[in-house]
Amino acid sequence: MIAGGVNIHPHSGIATVTVLPEGDLFRKGDWGNGVLDYGGVEWMQAGRGIWHQGEGC
Repeated sequence: MIAGGVNIHPHSGIATVTVLPEGDLFRKGDWGNGVLDYGGVEWMQAGRGIWHQGEGC
């Protein structure tokens, strides 16, 4: 899944945690863009709603 990425999708009213045990992931979303590096952790609180996607890099 990391190499292929994750298509754009929404979240609303939840918190998610992404742990990246291998590779790097380029993240794009309505809060900004950036790279989640190997071994990185991202905590996202969706609140009223956000969208994002990820692509392997």
